[in-house]
Amino acid sequence: MGHNFLQFQKVYQDQPWWGHLHQTVSSHGDITGITAVEDDYLSLFKEIKKRKLDENTFIFFHSDHGSRYGPYRQRYAGRYEEHLPFMIIVPPKDFRQKFPSHFENMKSNFNKLTTFFDIHKTLNHILNLYNDKDFNIKFKHKRGVSLFSPITGTRTCESTPLKPEDCLCKIPKNVSANDPIVKTAALVALTYMNNLIKSHKKSDLCSKLTLGAITDASVLIEAIKSSTAEKPKDLNQRYLITFKVLPSNGTFEAMLDYSKSTKKYILSEGIERINKYGSQSDCVVERKLRGICFCKTSNKITSKANT
Repeated sequence: MGHNFLQFQKVYQDQPWWGHLHQTVSSHGDITGITAVEDDYLSLFKEIKKRKLDENTFIFFHSDHGSRYGPYRQRYAGRYEEHLPFMIIVPPKDFRQKFPSHFENMKSNFNKLTTFFDIHKTLNHILNLYNDKDFNIKFKHKRGVSLFSPITGTRTCESTPLKPEDCLCKIPKNVSANDPIVKTAALVALTYMNNLIKSHKKSDLCSKLTLGAITDASVLIEAIKSSTAEKPKDLNQRYLITFKVLPSNGTFEAMLDYSKSTKKYILSEGIERINKYGSQSDCVVERKLRGICFCKTSNKITSKANT
């Protein structure tokens, strides 16, 4: 691993370059698999240091997401792991001396709410390090904040903005699975899934889903208080529910807003299947139906879609 990357660097060592090394095979299906490549990563970083690349190169070492399904994903910590990819940034050795304010801002942004939009803006900032004025004009209206700029500690998901299902700035407070609001919320999510199958005209291929059990439910409460944060409209409550459906035994996670005044439910964009579905959906190729559809028969069509 990294051999091609190092060859690439050697060829273009006398000119500016950017490289992206993406590795998934070892850990995509099993979170413990990453231990198999620890020595490979160590060798890569040692070679980077040996070639003195750390003297004039920004190194971003990160994941794109955590485990998306399986027993660990179904735990409290598993949801955080999926939505909070780790990010390690190593600036060039002389970056602190050449750009002290940028360096201090980057340090102060540690443990603040940041997104990959901020990383994208930071990469563009790196290309304009010697011309902040032009960078600020060109990227003023682009989404995100460069990590070389100060980021407020009261930043919210709404101001970032992040989709509700990607926001982890709300603390879950457990609610009984027998709560009438929770039960209805699960049925709303289930109805959406069955209607999704109908809208794709796959009812002849996919079984109708029924509610098996509600395994977990919580109300999400704001963890960061800010005078600039948007106040909940209409006294909405945001529910996060985990439930099983039949006949697939699929475990799903859904987020819904419930209005106390109108008694209506608004489903967030994503319903996530958080246990493995294997070949259950092989009779369809539509991405939105993967994991939701439970094929009625063993007649399957070739598909490159993966779990």
